Amino acid sequence: MPRTFRVLHPRLEIAQDRDARRARGSLGPERVASLYAKFGGTVFDPGCFLDTSEDTPEQTVRRLLADLATVSADCSFGQKKERLAALLP
Repeated sequence: MPRTFRVLHPRLEIAQDRDARRARGSLGPERVASLYAKFGGTVFDPGCFLDTSEDTPEQTVRRLLADLATVSADCSFGQKKERLAALLP
């Protein structure tokens, strides 16, 4: 089975709230907003994004497994590794 790339991409306010509740490793609201903007469909095909704003972790896993058969070719993992590396400091 080919590997696929999916971006778990909740709405910005949800991402900032989840980050603020982390016991450790919090990035802060400005950094979360910066990363959100970078990932916002400009680097990766919009079909690779999965809005997880309303999902529990278990629901996200179920959605990922259900989506395996329908992920677009633009979400194959090959080129995404290099694009992802370019985003991170």
